[in-house]
Amino acid sequence: MADNTANDNYDDTFDPESYRIREVYAYYGLTMYHIQCLERTLAMLDATVYNSNADHITKSQFDSILERNFKKTLGQLIFTIKKAVDLPDNFEKKLSDALEERNFIAHHYFWARAMKFSHTRGQEEMIAELSRLSVYFQNMDNELDLVLRKWMNAKGITDNTIYQLMGDSLLSEIKDIDDDEAVKQVMDTMLHHILKDAASKERYNTG
Repeated sequence: MADNTANDNYDDTFDPESYRIREVYAYYGLTMYHIQCLERTLAMLDATVYNSNADHITKSQFDSILERNFKKTLGQLIFTIKKAVDLPDNFEKKLSDALEERNFIAHHYFWARAMKFSHTRGQEEMIAELSRLSVYFQNMDNELDLVLRKWMNAKGITDNTIYQLMGDSLLSEIKDIDDDEAVKQVMDTMLHHILKDAASKERYNTG
């Protein structure tokens, strides 16, 4: 997962207002990124943990389920999961709250914050709000990712196997990039994600 940081370095080529506006857009983009990560995790949970036939389907059937799930909205994924299993009340409420927040951000955020966006204090409040929401969705995705990882580990799919698949995917993506610096940046980013992921799993296992 990406760090929950839009930009830590102040760029003095921007005037203060332009910088704040840029930060609003940056944190909005970061929030939407974590929302999409959550949607992907739920899509994979629906195909595995919450799929009673997961142990009895072929790889092509599994791929077809994932392909369908990846086209679903967050609301559709939650509805499908709720139909498939009885969720604990607190977990169901967390999903419902996340859906409400997601729909507001995706469909209404800038309209609802139009007045705030027009002045300094409002822009600062939007940056703080979007930073909080980004962390909210990132934490929920991390929590559900641990559920998925436990299921995968129980099926013999180790974290090392997952990292190998990530590495193979990376190599297929960069093989046609004719820019050494870009390749280095991509590889550094992937290594950072793998190390951070491994560290978070270690904290979970020892916590």
